[in-house]
Amino acid sequence: MHDRFPDFKPTRGDVIVFKFPEDNKTDFIKRLIGMPGDKIQMIGSRLYINDKIVPRTRVDDYVETIDGVEHHVPQYRETLPAGNPI
Repeated sequence: MHDRFPDFKPTRGDVIVFKFPEDNKTDFIKRLIGMPGDKIQMIGSRLYINDKIVPRTRVDDYVETIDGVEHHVPQYRETLPAGNPI
């Protein structure tokens, strides 16, 4: 990436796309939550950045039907330290 976009400096909350290293074909699309030097942890299904819990708000459940049975999956919107929701 350094050769392709020499002036690009990603920031927390940016969406980044990169190739899976093992096949160089599969695109990974991810939200950048950690910057160099950050400590990123998942503790009890909660996101922590630099030992601080990231605030989250409950949003509508994701609803899916499997074999005729409706399942509700809880969803949350987390807000990164810079104020960017994910």
